[in-house]
Amino acid sequence: MHISEPLTTSSEKSHAISLNIVSTKDAEGKEGLTPTNVNSDYIAVIQSSYYLKTAYYEVATEKAGEIIYDAPQPVDYSGVGTLTVSYTTTASGSTAFTKTLEELNVENIFATTYSLTGTDANLFEVSTAGSVSLKTSGLIASLDKTANVMAKVTAPGFYLETSSDNPKKLGTVKVTRTIDELTHAYALVERDWTNETAVAAEERVVLNVADIYNDPAVNIRPSAYESLSLVELLPTIGIRLENGANNALTLIIPKNTAAGDYTATAKFEGDGYTLVVNVPVKIKPITLAKLARVSEMWSSDQTRTGFTPTKDSETAATAITSEFKLATIFSNFDAVKAAVLAKGGTFVITTNITENSIAGVSYDENEAKFTFDKDLYTGKMTVGGKTVPAVVKFTIKASYNGKVEDTIEGIVEVKDISGTWVAPTATTLSLSDKSVEYNVSTGFAWNDLAGKTMWKDGAVVAGTGSNGFANSVTNPLDIYGLAAPVFEFKEAAASTYLSLDDATGKVTFTAEGKSHHFYEAVTYTVEVKATSKWGTIKNYEGKNTITVTIPAE
Repeated sequence: MHISEPLTTSSEKSHAISLNIVSTKDAEGKEGLTPTNVNSDYIAVIQSSYYLKTAYYEVATEKAGEIIYDAPQPVDYSGVGTLTVSYTTTASGSTAFTKTLEELNVENIFATTYSLTGTDANLFEVSTAGSVSLKTSGLIASLDKTANVMAKVTAPGFYLETSSDNPKKLGTVKVTRTIDELTHAYALVERDWTNETAVAAEERVVLNVADIYNDPAVNIRPSAYESLSLVELLPTIGIRLENGANNALTLIIPKNTAAGDYTATAKFEGDGYTLVVNVPVKIKPITLAKLARVSEMWSSDQTRTGFTPTKDSETAATAITSEFKLATIFSNFDAVKAAVLAKGGTFVITTNITENSIAGVSYDENEAKFTFDKDLYTGKMTVGGKTVPAVVKFTIKASYNGKVEDTIEGIVEVKDISGTWVAPTATTLSLSDKSVEYNVSTGFAWNDLAGKTMWKDGAVVAGTGSNGFANSVTNPLDIYGLAAPVFEFKEAAASTYLSLDDATGKVTFTAEGKSHHFYEAVTYTVEVKATSKWGTIKNYEGKNTITVTIPAE
């Protein structure tokens, strides 16, 4: 093929002439023969001949095009590369030169044909103008698939030598996605709370990972899912996910996990995106009845409860039973305890007996029973190194659903065991005869919880078998762990003139009292001191004294 190239003025080496006639005056100032300017076009004076060998595209940087799989837009490759011509300057020349088509400044006799190559080229199509598009949109199978875009130069009607650069690769096109973070949520996994020791410590649930990559919100190939890099698993304890080969996922549910809502999460990284997998888990609470107080056995504020010890006989008692079972102050104690334990929960009762060193009180865990020992019980306890009145406390905690579901606290009081005090009608006594023994105890009595007299007129009342105490009982106070009252003058000066038997309450004059002449009356108070480690003696306060008077002589 022979190409004639006219040189143009745009070339640095162009050579051309032009005719330019200008009318001027002669030396004598006369006008020229023609009064007009005459100009001609440029006239080429050099012509080159090129002999075509081949043509191809030179590509400095291949184009990397992307097509969104579910919102595809064509990618134009027509502007990629420069059409380059290889030629010689003689018909038989062996030295080839190259110029771009633009540099040659000749008529474009060339045609470009675009094509696609590669394993997945069938997924794409390219137009005659070099626009590459996706044949079918929305196919998850097309993600990450690529094709090479090729350009072949021909010169219709002319012969071109074969060249390794023709056809030429202009670049690649790839199917991709625009979502930065993908999320898949499994269906809610529900379990009833359990703490059964007969089964494994945890439940392992193998998840179907196909649910993840087949999720329309995810849409990745199985192989792409398997190649994802694990970033993190949250949480790392409790209900959690375990990652295995090819990103297999196993849900771990430990037994005795508290009832509630949980989420186990796995986060992965892929090529330009992240994948978050969430597994919601609900541990459903079991519903059990809570302890129901027997209202009449509790104080109005529901903080105190108690019992009255029972005698082994109402007519001929020898002992009392001082036991207190917690089951008696709840209408459903045994049923609730059994139900909680049956479901794998715990039913725990604690007391302050050991903590506060309360002597004479014990607690039987198996029977949920307090026992008060009348002989060892002192009515005192230690708090912060100090001795204070004893307060027996208990706390019941029923735990299931993995947490404490019911808590009841109470104070156990021993009621009415201290009995009732009886005072005489006359609370004054005149000591007019110095030779007589007076008994200030007359009329004072201490009755037990059943109204039976234990002590009277300064002496214990032995059992008769019909007075409320058995014949064998010589001191009814012993049955309750009580001690007989004692008598005492309130005024220290009284002992100068009077002698008081602190056990019987008998009063006599001392030698000095007998010899002393009382010009004025002298009055003293005798106090009958009765105490109970169980608490208050009814009607005792303010009714335990008698006034004795030595009249003036």
